[in-house]
Amino acid sequence: MEHDTAGDPITGLKWTRKTTEKIAFELNRQGILVCANTVGKLLKKLNFSLKVNHKKNEMNPNLDPMDRDQQFKYIAKTREYFMKNNHSVISVDGKKKELIGNFKNTGAIYCREAENVNVYDFPSDAKGKGNPYGIYDLGRNTGFVNVGTDHDTGAFAVASIRGWWRFEGRRLYAKARQILITAGPTREPIDPVRYITNRSSGKMGYAIAEQAKARGGEVVLVSGPTYLKAPSGVDLKLCKRADEMNVLVQDHLESCDVLVMSAAVGDRVNNPHIN
Repeated sequence: MEHDTAGDPITGLKWTRKTTEKIAFELNRQGILVCANTVGKLLKKLNFSLKVNHKKNEMNPNLDPMDRDQQFKYIAKTREYFMKNNHSVISVDGKKKELIGNFKNTGAIYCREAENVNVYDFPSDAKGKGNPYGIYDLGRNTGFVNVGTDHDTGAFAVASIRGWWRFEGRRLYAKARQILITAGPTREPIDPVRYITNRSSGKMGYAIAEQAKARGGEVVLVSGPTYLKAPSGVDLKLCKRADEMNVLVQDHLESCDVLVMSAAVGDRVNNPHIN
């Protein structure tokens, strides 16, 4: 067990990379008759326990996790504000892609006989690939799934939101007219010449703004640096840094009915004293 044992020197917890079945097999091979269940009980007495991996190691050693935590706290605070005022709050996320055809999927259903499916899951045997996009209405605890067969792109995400609004949103939130949208990246300066940014194009936010305006909304678009042209009739507010975007959002927050946060905001401020 020595070479297959790991642990935490601070808490004293230990774990093994071998399964209880393999440990039982090794013990039986050495003349100690024991089953896998007994091995599990003995491991528990020795302070072993089942563990999963924890995502705690930062790829950038200079990045303070608290900087990223501030973003999530800001999003949570904004979400609570909107829900308290009975505005729509939706979460949009791409789901697991599925092959379309008679293929095996995990899960079970009550039936008298199991359904037979293809032996192999070759993509070449599929009619296509389904790309589900889930939209969750937090306030009403309801979901909406839009499935496409094309590529999983920002344009498809916009089409999914448009589908949700057509079938659910405009019925549930008929009075929503003022729409605030964030888009694009932010640039956090390192010094007067260099800055840290990301590859966000802003296309998703601009596409949402265009669709919202086409459906009669009064749209304010708060955008980081992009090369995109603002849709006609949209009130465009430009910014560069994350704190500038925050100020613009706060200025228009109370007057809006819908907030779409699609900007890729930087994780940290490198030097808050740089003008």
